[in-house]
Amino acid sequence: MKSYEGRLELTWTNKSRRLLAQEDGTYEWVDPADYRVAEVRLLDDVATFGEVGSHRAADNLLIRGDALNALRSLARLPEFAAQYLGKVKLAYLDPPFNTRQSFLQYDDNLEHSVWLTMMRDRRWACSRKAGTSGTSTSSHRCARPCRGS
Repeated sequence: MKSYEGRLELTWTNKSRRLLAQEDGTYEWVDPADYRVAEVRLLDDVATFGEVGSHRAADNLLIRGDALNALRSLARLPEFAAQYLGKVKLAYLDPPFNTRQSFLQYDDNLEHSVWLTMMRDRRWACSRKAGTSGTSTSSHRCARPCRGS
């Protein structure tokens, strides 16, 4: 029986860089040390359901927004880090599917390298920073033949 050695690596354009979202929905490639991709976003209380204790970080949280910003906030804001760092049980990521369509909320026509970088950064934040034991990624990216593949 043959023995195989080595490793398989997924690689793409700008893999070593990070994405900075722009106001107009486009992205800019930046160095990972760029302060704009490392900043922490504050979390604002929008609504509560049922009884909420006096210490907001002790209550269950539903965070609506960009998963990467939410996970960074949970990991780096002292109020949340003490309560949630390493204890998040589930992070549900609902990324663009790259259907080559444009929707009201987002553009679903991303370059492959942009999509891969977005997914890598969010999965890394889930497993390394938030300590999720489960990450559900709703992704049908290649349920149909991918263009350009």
